[in-house]
Amino acid sequence: MPAGPLGVVDVGYPVFASDWASDSKLIVGGGGGEGKNGIKNKITLIRAHKSGNQEKPVEVKDEIVLPDGEDNPTSLAVHKDLIYAGVNRSQQKVKANENDHLRVVSMENNELNSKNVFHSSSVDEYQKCTQASASIVAFCSATSPGTLYAVSPKDLELLYSKKAEGEINDVHISPEGSKVAFCTAKKIVVLETVSGKQLLTIDRPKEGDKSFSKIRFISEDYIVAALNITGKKGVVLSKYSVSDGSVAVSKKLSSRIKAVVAFDAQGKFAAVGTSDFSIVIVSSDNLKQLFMQTQVHPFAITSISINPAGTVIGSTSVAGTVHFLDIPADGEFHRTRATVKWSVISVILTLLMAIAIQFLVKQQIIDALIPNRSLLRFSQPVSELVETASQTSTMATETIAPIIEEDAVEKEEDDDIETESVTEYVTRYVTESEASPSDDRED
Repeated sequence: MPAGPLGVVDVGYPVFASDWASDSKLIVGGGGGEGKNGIKNKITLIRAHKSGNQEKPVEVKDEIVLPDGEDNPTSLAVHKDLIYAGVNRSQQKVKANENDHLRVVSMENNELNSKNVFHSSSVDEYQKCTQASASIVAFCSATSPGTLYAVSPKDLELLYSKKAEGEINDVHISPEGSKVAFCTAKKIVVLETVSGKQLLTIDRPKEGDKSFSKIRFISEDYIVAALNITGKKGVVLSKYSVSDGSVAVSKKLSSRIKAVVAFDAQGKFAAVGTSDFSIVIVSSDNLKQLFMQTQVHPFAITSISINPAGTVIGSTSVAGTVHFLDIPADGEFHRTRATVKWSVISVILTLLMAIAIQFLVKQQIIDALIPNRSLLRFSQPVSELVETASQTSTMATETIAPIIEEDAVEKEEDDDIETESVTEYVTRYVTESEASPSDDRED
């Protein structure tokens, strides 16, 4: 069977970080920040039922509302049911160097511990790219040049720090926990986890038009990097040997993909979140592109995470949507015309929504329906709404043509593929991917 949507949840706030607590529990965090915009800062537990025999395949199971007057979670990692999150205190406390930004949280007992590791009074410094294992919690500062910090998961005491030559874009710990790595635009640096001893430095390709954006260990011996080509001209994935830094394989993704914004790898697969709100799945072994789902979110993707079993992909967005993509049990991505059909349908629905927004705004119907603009969750000037709708219309139109062309090629190659009608497919998709209502949550 092809990969397909397992479900979508709207948590009601911009989501900036995610990590799996188990094969079925995804932890997400985000919010409106310190400003008085009415959007709370939260950490939410979402359960995804892959078995398909549940009434709600995905649903919110628990939620922590963080204190008012503080920043939203900017990154988080989960290890043994403990959530290690980066959450700045108020700007007043940050300026006074009282910013215990590293928070340890559990869904049962809320905040358990906190620590000020940065010892900085800059309001521009926050915790990004948090990772956790049995031996360390690793994260970096958002400043340039950045610093990698490694602390003990038991007492949060600093084990070591490593200054980078530029802003740190990503951090990751190897599957068995023996190595930790970080990347800047120009280098990947691999360290021994416990001691912080530098083991390897990998320079970006000599052409100079590619920059390291994201990294993930796929084993103790190999690390995969996602590189953006300057000017949003594409994405290259490269698999490096951790022993000597040599390139095992390198591949450029589809020309339709302009930039990577999120990346994760687990087992046989790696997942790429793109700047045009799509998700691409590739083989961790040979980096071959296996599957692409377009228009997954209505706005920018902020994180992507594959569960430990490698069976479900969770992705998040500033729009507040958390999307779950089901990976086939057989690990084979059969891109049938039914899969293409779902992509076309989703793009058409997006196009129709954009056209409707344009019409309502131009006819001043929105003002009549919603006289109090403060009732809108993300209030925007009318000009911005029109511009967003126009851009979405253009993007949707440009996306449909290559999908239909690809479908025509597949039809020529294989006329025996089983298909279903558009009505049947839409009905099944709506039934299978219906998300739980935001007010129907268990305590």
